[in-house]
Amino acid sequence: TGMQLKTYKTTACGRGGLCRLGEDYLVAAHVAKNALDVWGLDKESALHRFFVGEPVSVVAASPDGTHFAAGALSGAVYVWEVSTGVLAKTWNAHFKAVSAVSFAAEGSVLVTAGEDTVVSAWSMASVLDPAAATAPPVPTYSWAEHALPVTSL
Repeated sequence: TGMQLKTYKTTACGRGGLCRLGEDYLVAAHVAKNALDVWGLDKESALHRFFVGEPVSVVAASPDGTHFAAGALSGAVYVWEVSTGVLAKTWNAHFKAVSAVSFAAEGSVLVTAGEDTVVSAWSMASVLDPAAATAPPVPTYSWAEHALPVTSL
């Protein structure tokens, strides 16, 4: 019907900066605040705020709601474990800003795109591998044939 059902005040996220997390939550990226807010669908204020040391502009949640990822203007990618709120992994995935993040339908692959014209697919098993906690993951596959920055996945 086009009727407005809900308004979330103080949410000022850009393109790709809002995603659904599970059945009951939203995650919103705030570039100006270097933070991510988690909102309950039935609440008018944020339930939790994750502070990040730099501006993040794009977010995505895994289909099963166990993880969410954010891409930063520096090219870094952040992955959180939802049940604990723990930042599970951070790494420099791109040479320029991350412009899009998305999980594959089954949740086992995280795909990132950047203003550096590269799209990379990352195995979540390697991203979350405790044996490689300090080493950056290696992309399963990268596509670098784009002539312009990739803005959506």
